[in-house]
Amino acid sequence: MTKPILAGVAVVVLAAGVGGYAITAGAPAAPKGGCPALVSVAPYAADFVAYGDLATVRNSSFARQLSSGSSASSHSPLPQEYQEFIRATDFHIERDLDHVMLEGSIESAAGGLILEGRFDQEKISSYVAKVGTKTHYDSGDVYLFPTHTATGTVALMFLNPNRIAITMGKSAETQALILADAARGSGSSSHEELCERAERVSGAPFFMVGDIPKSAMVAMAGLTAGNNGGAADLIQPLQAWDFATWTDHDNLRIEFEGEYASRLDALKARIAFEKVRSTIQKAEAEAKSATPPNSLVGPAVDSLVKNFGVALDGRYLRFSTSLSQSDLESLQRAAAAMAAPTPSAPRR
Repeated sequence: MTKPILAGVAVVVLAAGVGGYAITAGAPAAPKGGCPALVSVAPYAADFVAYGDLATVRNSSFARQLSSGSSASSHSPLPQEYQEFIRATDFHIERDLDHVMLEGSIESAAGGLILEGRFDQEKISSYVAKVGTKTHYDSGDVYLFPTHTATGTVALMFLNPNRIAITMGKSAETQALILADAARGSGSSSHEELCERAERVSGAPFFMVGDIPKSAMVAMAGLTAGNNGGAADLIQPLQAWDFATWTDHDNLRIEFEGEYASRLDALKARIAFEKVRSTIQKAEAEAKSATPPNSLVGPAVDSLVKNFGVALDGRYLRFSTSLSQSDLESLQRAAAAMAAPTPSAPRR
């Protein structure tokens, strides 16, 4: 009886000890920060948030280096409809959009996109009024656009002169009004849990955070039922997640974290990962073998595999990899080659 008890105590102590620090040699953590203002207005029902700090990226030396590496001839002309939109609204995404947040609820199949930047409200309102139906509320004007699908409508609303909300779903109009009300509030976030998770990775210009909704928990339990290969311990106890990408000198770092209820659950997940590592390595080898010789994406695939790392950090299990500037430049060239029109066959 004594030995099982001592073994159980040893496991708990090991979980506390190993989970008390991060093994970060191969999987560095994303830079932390405060809760961005846009994330703080996410509605309480939201179970995921994606955030982009476009202003920081636009002004970074990394972006300028990539931009200088792509030739002007590789840029395709803008679609005619988008050119007309720019002329009518004087809104240029690459110039005027600073921050963007996508929030949503998987359970209610609803979501919203919030844009923050510089807008000519009069011109944009005039443009959308031609294609949508306007309803006036005390909070402001809401423009509704039918989608002619079962997903409901799309609504657009100015939350203030620098923010626009675009909401989707059967309650799009109500969602827009909720966001407008939250934007006027001066108190704390209506969704403190998402804000806390965002602070863990918000030093990165692009990140996503979310809960695991009940429907997803049930689905994961079904997928891993009877699985003795480690997937059950890796997936079933998962409670939340985050994803981030940021620049580190000349490298683009990418990380994904799973959050568990306890350090012991995280330790079990780390051990379970080793059981499924061979499956992952097999998938990596298949992806590499499927890449044609001398392919422009080949070096990037090699880097993703070579730089892959795992770290245990308290209640979090982190996976990380990175791409170099040369990898990204090769991906740019590959994208430009794919977008280039195929030359027509010569006539005989």
